[in-house]
Amino acid sequence: MPTYIRLKGQGVKEMDVCWLVPADIDASTSTSSRDTLICLELKGYQTWTIPADLLANLEQKAKDTLLMFCAAWLGRGQGSELALELPEAYRTYDPSRRLQLVILVDEDNRQAAALMALRQKLRNRLLGLTHLLDFSLTIVNRSSAERAGLPISAATPT
Repeated sequence: MPTYIRLKGQGVKEMDVCWLVPADIDASTSTSSRDTLICLELKGYQTWTIPADLLANLEQKAKDTLLMFCAAWLGRGQGSELALELPEAYRTYDPSRRLQLVILVDEDNRQAAALMALRQKLRNRLLGLTHLLDFSLTIVNRSSAERAGLPISAATPT
């Protein structure tokens, strides 16, 4: 996204990758059949401990990502340029479409309690925004992501 690249140097953060899941192939949607735009943040730790700034970093990435969508939907300033770089269905706000932020922490289940604490703290910090902007926030480890059907795989070191 060329517009984001320009914004990045101005203190704006984003999620690592986004993709669109059309409703007709979204097997995980049990309550509705809405299209879903998934924004994924990847965090990997060989020897996993929570870095002191991880919570603040994830909170900022989530907020900035949501602000970029809002700017695109308002069509003002560089938001109008961002809108042109989004999937066509997400260039304008439509409450029939879902937005899901997923944070994948690649850890080996040894830090399950720390991951649960991180999940709860981040949800608490973003609770108001989830209600205001009607999005979902999920923090998962790799095994949970695979069970949920997220299209991920680990690269094998060479």
